[in-house]
Amino acid sequence: MILIYKIFMKHSKKIGLSFGLTSGLITTLGLMVGLNSGTNSKLVVIGGILSFIAIITIMVRLMTKEKPVNDDGYTKFVFDQK
Repeated sequence: MILIYKIFMKHSKKIGLSFGLTSGLITTLGLMVGLNSGTNSKLVVIGGILSFIAIITIMVRLMTKEKPVNDDGYTKFVFDQK
């Protein structure tokens, strides 16, 4: 049972990684084409790509941060009154 779980998780991670890379590539290409057709400026296209990379980096750091947990095991949110 543990072996099946490990094999499935490996496969799942590979699929997730390939989906993420494909999605990121398509998004970046769309950003490049859109900015280029709208402005015809290489500087704007490069700035857009760098902005996109910065936003993704911030999002990944926020998502991987350890979240505070209540005594009952649930994630503590700012609006919790406990």
